[in-house]
Amino acid sequence: MRSGLIILALAASAAPASPQSEVEGHVAGIVFEDRNQDGSRDPGEPGIPGAVVCTRSDCVLSDAEGLYEVAVEPGYRVAWVSQPDGYRAKGGFFRRIPADPFEWLVNFPLERAETVSSFSFLHASDTHVDAESLPRMRRLREIASERGVDLVIITGDLVKDALRVPEETARDRYELFRKEKEAFSVPVWVVPGNHEIFGIERHKSGIAENHPLYGKAMYERFLGPTYYSFNYGGVHFVGLDTADVDDRWYYGHVDETQLSWLEKDLSHVSAETPVVTFNHIPLFSALVSSMGYEPESPEFDAPGSVIVVGGKPQYRHVVSNFAEVLKKLEGKNYPLALGGHLHGREELVLGDPKLPTRFHQTGAVVGPGGGGYALNLVSGVTLYRVKDGVIDGGEFLAIDKPN
Repeated sequence: MRSGLIILALAASAAPASPQSEVEGHVAGIVFEDRNQDGSRDPGEPGIPGAVVCTRSDCVLSDAEGLYEVAVEPGYRVAWVSQPDGYRAKGGFFRRIPADPFEWLVNFPLERAETVSSFSFLHASDTHVDAESLPRMRRLREIASERGVDLVIITGDLVKDALRVPEETARDRYELFRKEKEAFSVPVWVVPGNHEIFGIERHKSGIAENHPLYGKAMYERFLGPTYYSFNYGGVHFVGLDTADVDDRWYYGHVDETQLSWLEKDLSHVSAETPVVTFNHIPLFSALVSSMGYEPESPEFDAPGSVIVVGGKPQYRHVVSNFAEVLKKLEGKNYPLALGGHLHGREELVLGDPKLPTRFHQTGAVVGPGGGGYALNLVSGVTLYRVKDGVIDGGEFLAIDKPN
C-alpha cells in the first residue's frame, strides 16, 4: 500500500453500483491523528501506524503511514478501529461502509489522549431503557459522575424490548437509549443483549424476516458493531456478542465468524497485556441453577432453559460453546470476564489453575432481580479500579439510595 493511492479489490469489478448485499471486497482508508478535531484529515496530521482495523470477520494493522485495507463480507456495513492506548475515538470508533462499493474509502480520525496506568470503570447491565425506567438510567449516570470513573461498560439488554414489538416502538427505545448514552461525560461501551434483537419473535412483533433492520441490523444502525475491542490504560477490552439467534429465539452462543474475528483480534495482543471480556449472556453462572429448569412452554410457544439448534440441545442462558471461546484466549493474561442477563451480582472462580479468570456478573440497573426464584438480588453496578494492569475485586454500588 502506498501513500496517496488506495486500490479497492472488488469481486464485482467495473460494474454499476450494486447493493452491498451483492458485493464483497476490501474497504480501505487511513487511521490518523486528528489534531484540530474536525473529523477530517488535514495537512500535517500524521497517520497512526499499528492500529487494528476490523470488519465482521477480519482484522488488519495499519501500516507505517496509517493506511489499511481490510476484507468486507457481503451485506456487512460497519468497520471499526480498536481504539489504541493513548488515543480517543471521540467521534466514534466505527464507520458505516458506503452502500456503493466504489466509495469504499473509510478513514478513522483519533485524538491524542493521556496515557494512564491507573483508572477506574463501572460495569453496568440490563438498563432496559424506556420512559418508565429512565430515572434509573440517569441514576447510573450520576454514579459514574460521583465516582469519577474513566469509562462505563454496559453488558446488554439496553432497551426494554425490541424482540416482540413493532418497528416504531423499537426505534423509539433505541433513540432514547442512544440519547442517554451520549449524555454521559465519559465513554460508554456497550454490547447487545437478547432484548436488542429486533422483531425475531415474529408471532408477536409482526416483523418480516426480510425487514432491513430485522435481527441485529437495528442494533448496528443505532449503536455500531455487535462485537469489537478497545484499549485503555494498558488493558485490552473485548466486547462479545453472546446472544445468538435460531429462528424466533435467542440463546447463549458465539458463532464461528465471531470466533474467527476474536482469534485475529487477540493475535495483535501481547501475552502480558490484561484482557477483559464483556458480554450479555455469561460464559458461566451459578445463578442459572438457582432459577431451576424451565421446560418448553407449548402454551406460549416458547422454549425453556434449553433450545434445540441443528438437532443439538443448547443452553439458552449461558454460552453453550464456552469452551470454544476460552480456547481463543489460551495463552493470554485473562483476569476478568464480565456478564449480565441474570439480573444479579455473581462472582465465580473456577478450579483450573490454567484459568485464573474471575467470572463476574453485576446487578440489573432496571431493578432488583430474583423473579421466580428464591433470591433477592439488589439492583446495582460494580466499580473496578485498575493500577499497572492489576484489576481489583470490584466494589458493588446499589442503584437505589438507602432510606
